[in-house]
Amino acid sequence: MDFKELILFLSKINEQLREQSLRAVNTSLTLRNWFFGFYIVEYEQNGKDRAGYGKALLANIATAMKGLAIPNTDERELRRYRQFYMVYPSAANLITANNQIRGLLPPELSLIENNIHKNHIRGLTPPGLQIPDAHYFNLFNRISYVQIKTRSM
Repeated sequence: MDFKELILFLSKINEQLREQSLRAVNTSLTLRNWFFGFYIVEYEQNGKDRAGYGKALLANIATAMKGLAIPNTDERELRRYRQFYMVYPSAANLITANNQIRGLLPPELSLIENNIHKNHIRGLTPPGLQIPDAHYFNLFNRISYVQIKTRSM
C-alpha cells in the first residue's frame, strides 16, 4: 500500500461510516416524528385536560416546544407529524418487533410497547388493509431529514 492508496482507503471508510451515521439520524428523526404524532393523537382523543386546549392544541404545543428549543416543532410540522402517524399507525408493530429500530430508542421509550398497543388509536387503518412490515422498515430507513451527499472518487 502506498500513501495515495492509504488516503483513498481512509477516505472510503470515512464516507461509508458518515453515510451510516446519517442514515441512523434519519431513522431516529423518523421515529421521533412518528412518536410525536402518536402522542398528539393520543392526547387529542384521551387527554384529561384536552378540552382546555381545543383547536389551539398544536399552537400551544409548538410554543412549549419552542421554549424548550426543540427544533422542527412549529405548528405546521406538528400537524405533519400527526398526519404521519395517522397514515402509518401500524408502524407501531415494526417499532416494537424490530430490534434494530428498538435499539435506537432510549430506555424510557422502549418501555412504551404496552402503551402503544393498549392505546392504539382505533379506526386509522382501513379494515382489511394490511401493510407489510417491510414497507415500514423501508419507510423508516428512506425518509430523509438530513442530506446525505456521496462523493465520487
